[in-house]
Amino acid sequence: MGVWLLAGSAILTQASCSEPSVSTPASRGPQTEITIEDVRNYTAFPLYWVGEEFRGLSLTKVYQLASPSVAVPENGVVFIYGTCTPPPEADEQSCSLPLQVLVEPACDQPPGEGPFFKVRGDADARESSDALRLWTGNVSVRIGGENDELELEAAGALSSPNGLGVTTSAEPLPPPDALDC
Repeated sequence: MGVWLLAGSAILTQASCSEPSVSTPASRGPQTEITIEDVRNYTAFPLYWVGEEFRGLSLTKVYQLASPSVAVPENGVVFIYGTCTPPPEADEQSCSLPLQVLVEPACDQPPGEGPFFKVRGDADARESSDALRLWTGNVSVRIGGENDELELEAAGALSSPNGLGVTTSAEPLPPPDALDC
């Protein structure tokens, strides 16, 4: 699976492969880098991450996506793990990041129709060609990783750093809430 992140029309890329950046069309609102303290104090909805380090990948950046004034609002937080180096023969100086976890309100990314499978308890999940997306409580969590195995391991390690969701990876994830969006 690839790890380019597409959230609405915000695309998370690796700029010059030393600093992750969020590039968006001009019509989109700001994406703000936030701290772990900001994450712990976030109250809009439950956040899920895989900690400050996962399988040797350090948490390198956290961004809050907020574009409420557009037709399809973006409202989410993305956790970026690891860095990358483009191959020397690459035409573009960009590369895929090892792991990203995007959390959004479920109403912004509703599950639609299945097929689904269960992940870590009762969370509904669906795989696509570039990510694993699951719905738990009132949020959608998109996990983009280097491969399916890493994405499933990350789903098994999710916990809520702001305490509004499951706070340890030992607890099962709740089923998705009935949406009234």
